[in-house]
Amino acid sequence: MALSKLLHMEWPIFSWVRLILGLGGAWAIMQTSIYVIGTSSHVELAKAVAPILATYIATASLLYNRARAIDGEKSRSRSLYAAERSMQGIVFTITGLLLGAIVYFLMAIFRAPIMLSENQIDGDWFIVYIPAIILVYLGYLAYLQALSSISKEFLRPISAREIRQRVTDKDSS
Repeated sequence: MALSKLLHMEWPIFSWVRLILGLGGAWAIMQTSIYVIGTSSHVELAKAVAPILATYIATASLLYNRARAIDGEKSRSRSLYAAERSMQGIVFTITGLLLGAIVYFLMAIFRAPIMLSENQIDGDWFIVYIPAIILVYLGYLAYLQALSSISKEFLRPISAREIRQRVTDKDSS
């Protein structure tokens, strides 16, 4: 098999990497949510979420700009798809955070007890946060889909000739 065909095929390891990232992200989001809700440590939540949202927004912006700048229908549509998935991740994440803030505000008004003891949540009121956590996780999955859609194009060696072909406007030459 030619080297160019090997570089353009879908490697099975990428499926495993996507699965590990998806499950690892679910575990990290759930653990962070339990800690923040149980300890009411919103500074920790801001420390965790602000860089993630900044990454989502920067990726979506770069992918939109890339789609406008490159020549080639396949690469352009793949970049636009990835940009739309990144935007979907942003919307899901922000919606989940807003829903979580509303639930927290209502829980504070009604003084519902949620306490964290030895990494366990005491109190059944934690269940009301589940929709917010699911929305944040859906945002993470949408971002992973964006990365997955462009990974085949970028996770391989690219020659200088191929880069020149991607960025050169064939109409102006």
